[in-house]
Amino acid sequence: MALQAAGSPLVAGSFLETYPETNMQLQTQKVRVTRMFYFDRKPQRVGDVVELPKIFANEVRAANKAEFVDDKSDDASGARSSAPRGTKLV
Repeated sequence: MALQAAGSPLVAGSFLETYPETNMQLQTQKVRVTRMFYFDRKPQRVGDVVELPKIFANEVRAANKAEFVDDKSDDASGARSSAPRGTKLV
């Protein structure tokens, strides 16, 4: 018989069971790529808007490879802008 902790009073009511919205592995964050990096074996090119797991999005932001994008952004489709880098879009 295998030893199982599921349903045990010692593990019941764990933090992730009680507050699943705090599990960063399940949350996602949209970012705009500022320096190319690879995710899921695919290159993420400069200017792309991609949705990443929140924990990885925090890492690439700390490495100055991406910046967070608001969900209300017009560029939420993930399409690249045709304007050259550094120009203001009106």
